[in-house]
Amino acid sequence: MTPRISNIIVIGVAAIFVESLILADFTGDPVYLAPFVIFVSLYLIVLFVSLFSRLDRQ
Repeated sequence: MTPRISNIIVIGVAAIFVESLILADFTGDPVYLAPFVIFVSLYLIVLFVSLFSRLDRQ
């Protein structure tokens, strides 16, 4: 893995925690929404990593 991709993964993991904190503030029920937030964040991380790996190959 290039440093750029590992940075994207670290930022994505941090975004998961930030989003769960924001949703916990708004809804007051973070346990209900946390799996959905983590799923969406992991999907976005995989999407960006695949895009950047294609750019790295070219």
